[in-house]
Amino acid sequence: MAGVVTTLIGFILGGVIGVQRGYLLGVALPMLFIGVGQGLALGPLTSAGVAQADVKMAGSASGVVNTVHQIGSSVGLSTIVVFAARWHSPAQYFNVSEWAMVGLTTLTLIAVLIMATKMKATSKKSN
Repeated sequence: MAGVVTTLIGFILGGVIGVQRGYLLGVALPMLFIGVGQGLALGPLTSAGVAQADVKMAGSASGVVNTVHQIGSSVGLSTIVVFAARWHSPAQYFNVSEWAMVGLTTLTLIAVLIMATKMKATSKKSN
C-alpha cells in the first residue's frame, strides 16, 4: 500500500506544481516519487495476485498477473490520452494527464484497501 500512496503523491505533486515551474520541480521531483512508488508497489501486488494460486499453477498465475499489468498499462495510457488530447498546449496536456493519473491511482488505492481488508479477514478466519 505504501507504494501506491507514494505513486499517488508523485502524481499529485505533478498536478499541483505543474510543468510550468521547470523540469526539476515540475517533472523530476514527481517522477522520483512515481518511480519509487511503482517500485514499492509492483512486488507486493504481484505477490498478492499469485498468493492463492495452487503450487502447480503458480507459474501460470504469475504470467496472467504480468499480462494484466501490461493490459492495464495500455488501457490506462489510452484513457489518459483520451482525456488529455483536447488540449493543444503541452503544459495543459501534462497537467490534465497528471490529474487523470491522480484519479486512476486513487481507484487503485481503493482496490488495494479492499483487497487488503479481505485478505486480513480471510487470514483471521483460518487462524
